[in-house]
Amino acid sequence: MEGAIDYYTQQMKTELEAEVSELNRQYSEIVSGMKDAAMRDIANKKRYISEDERKAATDTVNEAITSIKFGSPGALDVLMEQVPYMSDTRKLALLQEIGRITEASSDQQVVAKARRLYDKLDEVRSGELLPVKIAQALPSSADTPLRQLQMTHPTYKGHKNSIHSK
Repeated sequence: MEGAIDYYTQQMKTELEAEVSELNRQYSEIVSGMKDAAMRDIANKKRYISEDERKAATDTVNEAITSIKFGSPGALDVLMEQVPYMSDTRKLALLQEIGRITEASSDQQVVAKARRLYDKLDEVRSGELLPVKIAQALPSSADTPLRQLQMTHPTYKGHKNSIHSK
């Protein structure tokens, strides 16, 4: 009977490690699938921008360019103030047009303002990335409790990370 406890302890540890390994494999497959699905969804997302919104964005940018060409870059400041009140589709339409402002002016202040305007408009897309960010934040494995057990429990004496091996 001597050594029976050690034998059964070793048998249970082996069984636990095998089960955790299988669960970890399943978990990894699920997380990988979630990440792939989130990336696929964002890559294939359709954004419908009506012709009216496109025309309004084009007109807005044309007005800003005209204003800048005649020495009044304040139009960009006005646009910056309006961004929080714009619909998401208007922001998306403006994002497609905003590059024309930097093409129309070589003034670094105007380019910097246009970049800040772009960044502010681009915030509309941050919500779209939420599922991707959540999927990427998931741990890559599910075996943390087992690894903690291996580090701290005396039955794992001799394990490479065990505090009892030192």
